Amino acid sequence: MGPGLYVHIPFCARKCFYCDFNAYVIKGPDRIAAYVDDVLAEADLHRRDPQVAGATFHTVFLGGGTPSRLPPAGVVRLLEGLGRRLSILPGAEITLEANPEDVSPEALVAWRRAGVNRLSMGVQAFQDDLLSRLGRNHDAAAALRAYRQAREAGFTNINVDLMFGLPGQTLAQWEETLTTLLRLDPPPDHVSVYGLQVEPRTTFWRWERENRLPRPGEEEEAAMYETAMDRLAAAGYDHYEISNFARDGKYAEHNLAVWHFLEYLGLGAGAWSFWGGRRWANAGFLRPYTEAVRAGRLPVAQRDEPRDERTAMGEMVLLGTRLLRGLDLDAFRRRFGREPTAVFRDALAYCRRRGWVAVVDDHLRLTREGLMVANNVWAEFLA
Repeated sequence: MGPGLYVHIPFCARKCFYCDFNAYVIKGPDRIAAYVDDVLAEADLHRRDPQVAGATFHTVFLGGGTPSRLPPAGVVRLLEGLGRRLSILPGAEITLEANPEDVSPEALVAWRRAGVNRLSMGVQAFQDDLLSRLGRNHDAAAALRAYRQAREAGFTNINVDLMFGLPGQTLAQWEETLTTLLRLDPPPDHVSVYGLQVEPRTTFWRWERENRLPRPGEEEEAAMYETAMDRLAAAGYDHYEISNFARDGKYAEHNLAVWHFLEYLGLGAGAWSFWGGRRWANAGFLRPYTEAVRAGRLPVAQRDEPRDERTAMGEMVLLGTRLLRGLDLDAFRRRFGREPTAVFRDALAYCRRRGWVAVVDDHLRLTREGLMVANNVWAEFLA
């Protein structure tokens, strides 16, 4: 496991009502094609850093936005260009996020030719009324067709994203979505299950403030999450991270590196990086991003303040306990030269009394009860 390369593609055909990601509805094909040149120019700028030039990237993740909005030839040109500029491990996991409406036999062939070997499909639900309420641009039939076409094109590592706690969603509908998912032949290699979060300045945020967003109650949302855990486990999935489930060892390697507190370099408008012990974000708007890289400047818009050791230790706990196996306490000792049970004595005592955490095989992990209140647990370690 080593550093990862993240490339942000900020284009969407339509912005979903819940989305607060850096994404824009831009229809001009010329502007989208020119963006590939800008990302490659940024990669050239990073090559001036000896640490980047000497690194071998173990994963590549094209995220968004909607990377599948790039013309298929653009994906080919982007990945080939990155391969010429940066050292990418042979056989590296290369993930592309795709929406069902962008999937076609022609696109799938191009993506595979470009080196994409893992497809992450944003499905969210298998009921058309729920998809419409989310502002999604596809229906259930399109999702099923896209999945079938991806299998026929030879993709053997496919993730499907699902969401629960949606406006008007019932537990019965969630169970129906899981049933449809598990009846796919073969079923997805990986499933990501997310509870809806209403983020500031989204359409859903505005509707919630106007009392126009009927959502399931906390108990029903908890039941949906527990249902997913039970149904996916029974179907042979390993629940290895709070929101992620894998079959046959096909874990999301790029995300695993992040949860293990490893470095990643972000390219593209709005991309974040964690490199050399520092975090920074690129300019999110296209114009300042483009102007910077074309002028030969890194497009950094925000740098985190240098983290004190206590903050860094808390972040490692947060990321490590996202994994069901838990935080490797020996890795913590090696990184910081400190005993974690002493550093976090009070937080550990508090969370243990409530049955939220346990130490098993020198790993600090969340219990099933802790999974349900993970944000409360993390707040104790970040205080």
